[in-house]
Amino acid sequence: MQDVSLGLLARCLSRAASPPMEGLLHAALSRAQSLGAIPFEAIAGTPIGRYGPRVTFLPGPAPRALAEAFGLGAHPYGVPAWIGLRIRPDGALHAKAYHRFCSELQGPGVDGKWPLPDHLPAGLLPVVAARDGDASELYLRLRTTCPWGDFATACTTPLLGPGATRPRIAFSPEPQPHSGAFCVSLRWQGERLAAITLYADQRALPADEARVRAEWSRDMTAFELSAYELALAGVRASGPRHGAWHAMLAWTVDAAGTWQRAASLRVPQSPTPPQC
Repeated sequence: MQDVSLGLLARCLSRAASPPMEGLLHAALSRAQSLGAIPFEAIAGTPIGRYGPRVTFLPGPAPRALAEAFGLGAHPYGVPAWIGLRIRPDGALHAKAYHRFCSELQGPGVDGKWPLPDHLPAGLLPVVAARDGDASELYLRLRTTCPWGDFATACTTPLLGPGATRPRIAFSPEPQPHSGAFCVSLRWQGERLAAITLYADQRALPADEARVRAEWSRDMTAFELSAYELALAGVRASGPRHGAWHAMLAWTVDAAGTWQRAASLRVPQSPTPPQC
């Protein structure tokens, strides 16, 4: 990706949320690119107050140098498999490390174990782990198929309890069953389960991109819609499309029952992105 595209992407991602972030984000993206990192996704989320500009990178030929450049050289899990750069709501740049799961990675539970709760659906395979300060996350992919509603209910029951009301609009467009297309992540704050995120990749989404765009943004405020449309414009302007622009949709719920959602938008000049 050329630097001019990075500048446009940074401008599109930061313009709606906070114009002063543009320079900081562009500098961070350029620094990552100078070390050979390759952007593969930009994130657009709502409610807008919980999301800042976000771009995720494959490390490229110098993963250790990239990690050190963004303060992750001494990460307890080692050199990251990929790195997410984001601007926090307070305007600070933050780097988050993601690692391919292996049994040696220490979880938040007693003796470093990952304390998976009851009620999760059968057939989940852990694939990615993240440690970010005192927060720990485990990402799992469903190897079997089931209706989205059943998957969502089973995965969120540990936080919401059985029979809890789930907002219908949160699952729009509603994903369709497809082998390997559903994922879930669990986030612990310390040893407390704090949030659960449901994911559906492009195989479970409508092939009609216009429909995805319309249904995903249906109940956004004008401000949130502007941020989403600008993020989409930024990735679309960075190169020709290879596959769907919406690589994945995600819905997050916390222990208070508050929902938020995000779209992973594919940066088209990257190689095949990693799978959660």
